[in-house]
Amino acid sequence: MVHPIWNDRPAVEQGLKSVKEIIKNELGSTHPQVKDKILTYLNASGKYVRAGLTLMVGQAVDGQVKEAKLYFAASIEVLHLATLIHDDVLDEADTRRGIVAMHKTYSNRIAIYAGDYLLAYSTRLLKKGIELLGVREEEKNLVRICG
Repeated sequence: MVHPIWNDRPAVEQGLKSVKEIIKNELGSTHPQVKDKILTYLNASGKYVRAGLTLMVGQAVDGQVKEAKLYFAASIEVLHLATLIHDDVLDEADTRRGIVAMHKTYSNRIAIYAGDYLLAYSTRLLKKGIELLGVREEEKNLVRICG
């Protein structure tokens, strides 16, 4: 389910449904219980503001929400979730999005590893988005120099 704030933007609303599916379907194998916890976070109610804004900008640039932009939005959302999991460890939070925090379910170490895994996963999603855009090799090199 997509948050009602996106009801007035049907292309973004549909795009966010696709973003959630991309995140879930391309999530690599981790420990089954940790993966289930990550999926629980992803299924929890959230506005997906960062991903939605990414799709809005993508639509403004191209007049549509292209597949590559879905991967950019997925990357940003996964990056955000990784930072939330890490933040919950630092803040010793009990819950996140109404769910018992990962470090409370398992341990600080497992939560940090899960967050680190999501950071890497975010990069993988970004790379796929760049490939889908058809970015030329010399442009990829420019990104490496600047980043």
